[in-house]
Amino acid sequence: MDLVDDNFSSNPKEFVLLKKTLFYTFFSFLYAFSYEFKSLEVSATPTPLSTNIIGKIKLSNERLKNRTAPQAVLEATDRRTTNSKERKLLFDYLTTQLNNA
Repeated sequence: MDLVDDNFSSNPKEFVLLKKTLFYTFFSFLYAFSYEFKSLEVSATPTPLSTNIIGKIKLSNERLKNRTAPQAVLEATDRRTTNSKERKLLFDYLTTQLNNA
């Protein structure tokens, strides 16, 4: 949680991914990325997020906030985000943004 507090919570109202309905997916994504998508059964040390990666996550957040993300992702974030299909859409969007940006 320090990772979130230190890098993303300076202005929670501006950071869409900290909304209660999106936070679970955001936190899962950060955890998976920090542990390089390894199984929970494997002991591992987390990889710190570089300023470049943090910037890409913030850019993805801006695209969600400004409604310039893909339509399917925007619709998924507008609906019930307890649905696993919609969580996966957001998770995959964040993952591809890190790989493409």
